[in-house]
Amino acid sequence: MATYDVSFYDVDPLGIFNQTVNGTATWSGPATADGTATITDTETGIQEFTLDDDNAGGETATADVTVGGNTSTGSNVDAEEVWTIRDTVTGEIFEVTTLQVENGAAAGYYTLSEVPLVVGRSYETLAYNSNPDVTAGDPAWSANDYISPDGIVTGTSGADTIDASYAGDPEGDQIDDGGGSGPSGHGNIVYAEGGNDSVASGLGNDLVYLGTGADTGLGGAGDDTILGGTGADLIYGDNGDFAAGGGNDSLSGGDGADTIYGESGNDVLAGDAGADSLLGGAGNDTLDGGAGNDTLDGGAGADSILGGGGSDSIIGGAGADTIDAGSGADSIAGGTGADQITAGAGSDTVDGGAGNDTILGDGGAGRTEVLDWSAEGADGTNVAAGFTQNTGDIDVSLSFTNDGNNDPIFTIETTDAVYVEAGEEFDANSSLFLFGDGDAATSTTTMDFAAATGAQVENAVENVSFRISDIDFAAGNHQDTVTINAYDANGNPVSVTITPAGNDTVSGNTISAGPTGETSADAAGSVLVEIAGPVSQIEIVYSNALTGTHGINVSDVFFETIPSTAVSSDSLDGGAGADVIDGMHGADTITGGTGNDTMTGGAGDDVFVLADGGSGADVITDFDTADTNGDGVFNDQFDVTGLTDAAGNPVNAWDVVVSDDGFGNALLSFPNGETVILQGVAPATVTGAQALSAAGIPCFTEGTLIRTPKGDVPIESLKVGDLVLTKDNGAMPLRWVGKRRLERRELKLFPEHSPVFIPTGVSGNYAPLLVSPLHGLLISNGLPGWGAFARAKHLAEAPGPVRVAHGKKRVTYIHLMFDAHQVIYANGAAAESFYPGEQALAMYPDAIVDELKDVVPGLGEKPVEDCYGPTARPFMKRKQVLRDVALGHSGLSEISLAA
Repeated sequence: MATYDVSFYDVDPLGIFNQTVNGTATWSGPATADGTATITDTETGIQEFTLDDDNAGGETATADVTVGGNTSTGSNVDAEEVWTIRDTVTGEIFEVTTLQVENGAAAGYYTLSEVPLVVGRSYETLAYNSNPDVTAGDPAWSANDYISPDGIVTGTSGADTIDASYAGDPEGDQIDDGGGSGPSGHGNIVYAEGGNDSVASGLGNDLVYLGTGADTGLGGAGDDTILGGTGADLIYGDNGDFAAGGGNDSLSGGDGADTIYGESGNDVLAGDAGADSLLGGAGNDTLDGGAGNDTLDGGAGADSILGGGGSDSIIGGAGADTIDAGSGADSIAGGTGADQITAGAGSDTVDGGAGNDTILGDGGAGRTEVLDWSAEGADGTNVAAGFTQNTGDIDVSLSFTNDGNNDPIFTIETTDAVYVEAGEEFDANSSLFLFGDGDAATSTTTMDFAAATGAQVENAVENVSFRISDIDFAAGNHQDTVTINAYDANGNPVSVTITPAGNDTVSGNTISAGPTGETSADAAGSVLVEIAGPVSQIEIVYSNALTGTHGINVSDVFFETIPSTAVSSDSLDGGAGADVIDGMHGADTITGGTGNDTMTGGAGDDVFVLADGGSGADVITDFDTADTNGDGVFNDQFDVTGLTDAAGNPVNAWDVVVSDDGFGNALLSFPNGETVILQGVAPATVTGAQALSAAGIPCFTEGTLIRTPKGDVPIESLKVGDLVLTKDNGAMPLRWVGKRRLERRELKLFPEHSPVFIPTGVSGNYAPLLVSPLHGLLISNGLPGWGAFARAKHLAEAPGPVRVAHGKKRVTYIHLMFDAHQVIYANGAAAESFYPGEQALAMYPDAIVDELKDVVPGLGEKPVEDCYGPTARPFMKRKQVLRDVALGHSGLSEISLAA
């Protein structure tokens, strides 16, 4: 007795297959065998694994059958007819039978084949029997020869093209035949195997193994995973995951959020549109994130990484990398090696890492982009309706007008090549074809350039170049005339340079064809158009000086973007090594890190961060000692919260020695050997405590000063019972004094505990102030009643000079608590006393929290308002602080509350 499982097609084969020997028929039944049966055959010998007719062959098999939602249990089954057929494509010979299910809801006639059948495939009948009897030698369907579809499309060892028409799979599986995974059966698994294969996986969420050889993979629609294997592969797709494997591979993600792995080899990875993840792996890779918020990791090797539009996260990894983050608020880590990093437009964060890095805060020169005609469709595609093409940071909008009665045509040309001079980047097989039939005015092609959404570039471009070809003459038919107009963002004309390659003549912005006829590939009929810009609009006005048919070709258009002049504030950290850092535009925060660094702030009020052991013999090329807003401090500032003296105390103005570097520049020397040269700044400009305080180096020696009836005293000298002056209740005794020291390791693990630096004058403070991130500063201007508290960490997020002191390696927080919450004065600034709320208690170890519970009975068991009381002022929400609070060196501005 034998029991076996089969799949069958829900159609009667008698109406499909030819019953005449040598006759052919095309399989027009279902693409997939959706019916299932578990067949039990109690016969023995040859009949045990075969099906024949129940009358002629005495078949006694039974089966549990499911098809089309119907089920039969224990039904009699047999083979009503049987064909021996040959696949006319593969040559394979096998049996097909009519499976009769005699009982139950699934009763009917179905097609049971030993091999999966392919829709549209032609099959030749080699034998046919309407009453098969296997014991008499008749052909019969055999379970031993039955091959179940495995849902995997497998290539051969040769150079295969595996797409929807590929028929070389041993089990008959095909791309998008419905036999794959997913709701429509379009989720294919493809093994291309050996050879230089081409795979187009089509619809569905596909998994493609390209195998050995120089393969090409096209993912198509769906979330595809394409694994390149060995060989120099070329992979394209939309949403999906791509892994190149060995070899120098090219991978393009297309639209959607792609994950692309370059692995070994010098790979080229392009994310294109969408939030992509590109991992270069080993080798000197080229990564281009394209549009979207991308994650780019170059891995080992000297990589070239281009972030493009969007807020990208970029990791250079090992090796001397070249990184251009493009527009957006990017996060960049150069890794090891001497990296070249351009943060680009937007407020970026850069860590150069180890190595002698060069870091530019803004974009510097723009990036080259191209209007690609072939991207709009195949040869002959009609684009008369116009379109907008995103080239990266620019949206180029094309519009076409009919200027007369010449029935103009606007199509894509990819077959007829256009002239390209040696050294030019134009694609000879990508152009716009302009055509007309008649005299005088024919058409105007207009290109408008605008910054793409989120791109921090101008609505104009520069250094535009393109070619116009096939400008020629035919007696009695046509003499081409082309005028190029260019305009800036205000509609003012922009100069155009036109250089003929042959015998055409140029007058102003107009080209007239010479006396001969040419093709689009001939130099004689081609001109090079160059526009220095900035330019926002270009017109190509086409006309015919005669009366017949006429046509010209416009090549792809190359141009450079112009970085936005809008202010962007970057955070740039050179890390280890002798780095060169230029903040360029905006209020930047620059940390040289270890090594002898050269730092340039550029335009804007910049902050230069120094730290113990982190600063070598540094040079600042443009430290700005002007006081533009008259607040008593320099435009540029030092952040020395990470510096200490020999005893480990915070550095102050009296710790700094100012001298001449021998070239008339100020040389600042700090207690632990750090030095900074201020190029162009005379030593006298920064000599003395007052001048150093104006540069951001604090004047106080022992820490924050708290106002008491005896004057302002260092906070570390206060103890329980001492009187402190409060804003609301006069002198009040201290109930509790708490201390929490955080070392470098803790601050690294918990950066949210880093202190916040309040420069002189921001909050009425007469000296710089360092507070915990949760500490509240009183804001009263513009607020009803007695004002409100704003947390220091929220003020650090608002525009202005308040910032998190990331350079601080260690900090001791000292908290003063009274019987009730109070407003006290720290370095002259009105601030809150300690309030034992849930967030504040979370900063302390259990022993200190237990101590507080002894001071405040019920703390931790019931709401703090019930056991300690309310806060002295309400706290502003973060969004209100960011929306309404404007900070400056001269103090907190008036606050306009939202209606």
